[in-house]
Amino acid sequence: MYMAFRRHPGKQLTLQRFKGFICHKKKHIMKSLFYLPVFLLAIVIIFSECRKSTDSPQVKTESESNVLANTIIYRFGFENSDHDTSFKGWISPGYSFSKDVPQYGGAWSLRLIPGWIPQQGYADHYITLDTGRYHLKFSSYTKVQGNGIGIGYLRLFKQQKNSVRKTLVEKSFTNNHWKINAVFTSVTIQPGDVIVIELSAGTSELAAWQTLFDNVRLEKQ
Repeated sequence: MYMAFRRHPGKQLTLQRFKGFICHKKKHIMKSLFYLPVFLLAIVIIFSECRKSTDSPQVKTESESNVLANTIIYRFGFENSDHDTSFKGWISPGYSFSKDVPQYGGAWSLRLIPGWIPQQGYADHYITLDTGRYHLKFSSYTKVQGNGIGIGYLRLFKQQKNSVRKTLVEKSFTNNHWKINAVFTSVTIQPGDVIVIELSAGTSELAAWQTLFDNVRLEKQ
């Protein structure tokens, strides 16, 4: 062995380099094998998140639902949970219901006809609020059926404890297809004050029409 070593120093040098190369590569391979599970786990997590974002149904978060709940003061669709007609909490000199409803409007809408001058065909609902300053939005789906004639109104009143009623805002409409109409106002509520939301088909002497309402809302802005 000693003589072989002396006679072939180049072979020994080549063998040492080869061993060094193998050891160097072994370190890199071991390091790569160490990080491979971490890399694979990261790939799985990223893939799962992508699946969630594309496949999972989009729902409101709890905070979004709370914000929505805190802005709506009152809403009504003129039917109960059994899809029967309902006029609970409203007053009117005369009203009926219609199966003509907006999309996603349920089974029934409210139908009003104009009153004979000076009386109006209306429906009112009273809402008690805490004292303070409010920015309000009053909205409803609306539709006028009258062969090109007819009108409807949305009104907001503040009624004081002495029964004096002040008109806060009013809007008329004549649309003959379902449309959301809305009014906006700011008001300061004092002790004894109430808010009155009013739906109206107006007044008439000769002509008659029907004004439909559905999905009424009063909201804080």
